[in-house]
Amino acid sequence: MTDNQLSEALPIRYRVSGMDCAKDAAQIERAAQTAGIAPNAVKVSAATHIMTLNVPEGRLPEIEKAVAVTGYGFDRIEGDEVLSDEFEPVSARTVALPLMPRRDRATRPERRHG
Repeated sequence: MTDNQLSEALPIRYRVSGMDCAKDAAQIERAAQTAGIAPNAVKVSAATHIMTLNVPEGRLPEIEKAVAVTGYGFDRIEGDEVLSDEFEPVSARTVALPLMPRRDRATRPERRHG
């Protein structure tokens, strides 16, 4: 796939099940690449359980067939479907804590030894 074709392809996302770690994600990426797509056209996140493909729609059947051989489950995410909390990245769930004022020597009371 040329860079021009890659830029014209819309991202297509799949929810992957059965994946536990980065090694599993790499295995799925390699399987997709066996269908003849460029390494930069597929990204699998072990954190979110999402496979993102930047390929023309017509390439999907051969990619799906190649990925199915791995034994992991995958379902296409249609449109702007909201992901469930189960697959939400941790960074999206974290809550910012208020900053505590820094206590340095100028504001710290003197200790008296007694």
